[in-house]
Amino acid sequence: MKKRLALFSAIALLGTSTYAQQQKGPDREFIQIDGVAEFYELDQEQKILTDTVYHTDPGFRIYPHYQEKKIGNDVYVIVKYPDFNDIGRHCPATRLASALGAGINATHVDLVGQRSNGRTTALNGKTLAILKEEFDKLTTTDIHNNKVFKRGSYDFTSGVMTIPFKFRPRLDTTEFTMTTDITLGPYMGVTHRLSETKPYFLTLAGTLGVAFINLNDNTTSNENNESTTGIVPGLTWSTGLILQLDDFSLGYVLGQDFASEVGHDWMYHSRIWHSFAIGYNFLSKK
Repeated sequence: MKKRLALFSAIALLGTSTYAQQQKGPDREFIQIDGVAEFYELDQEQKILTDTVYHTDPGFRIYPHYQEKKIGNDVYVIVKYPDFNDIGRHCPATRLASALGAGINATHVDLVGQRSNGRTTALNGKTLAILKEEFDKLTTTDIHNNKVFKRGSYDFTSGVMTIPFKFRPRLDTTEFTMTTDITLGPYMGVTHRLSETKPYFLTLAGTLGVAFINLNDNTTSNENNESTTGIVPGLTWSTGLILQLDDFSLGYVLGQDFASEVGHDWMYHSRIWHSFAIGYNFLSKK
């Protein structure tokens, strides 16, 4: 019995780890430059203007969809800042400027523009350039949207979930017990990113799958007094929350099993069960 429980516990850890590997979350929103960087401006003729150097402090952010372009004999990373007039009054320039980290000091305050009566003054977006070899030397951090009411902080996820054991609440004279009725099936869910920079996720998932139910004389009632033992298939649904912190994951799931063949003769037929899992992703690439 102990060996059997150990085996199912190992399956639980493996199943949760497989689940954790699939949580990637929404794409990054910004790239944050953690050190000091220097940019030049690129004019409309795609020429580098070297008369002004734009210095940025640590924490300066750029959009992740930058371009790489060869100008002369060098390759540059091209960063385009938008015309803030195109944003509209419902999204003030100062909000976007704050998110990008722009306006840190007077050397690049012109990237932000000035506000007048709640709107920005006429200011075209700037195109900045930095040598790719210098950009590659910078220490950067991917910034993700983790705001609760922002659509970009959510993502749909799917995969396969394994539930190797279940806790059955007390029923009549039967005490609270744990059963090894395995559930295997596809899940779909919504994942919310909890951190801008770290792989922390919370997923609400739902599963519809197949259960392999262990029967014995203590869990079934048979009017013909025939012994009922063995494993029968059944249908199951479940829902739960999975918390992932880096390579660790912790989940709580509840659901119902519906046994075939014996049906209502099985005492846990359509009764709510509970389960949890703790996992670690040993295959993570750091």
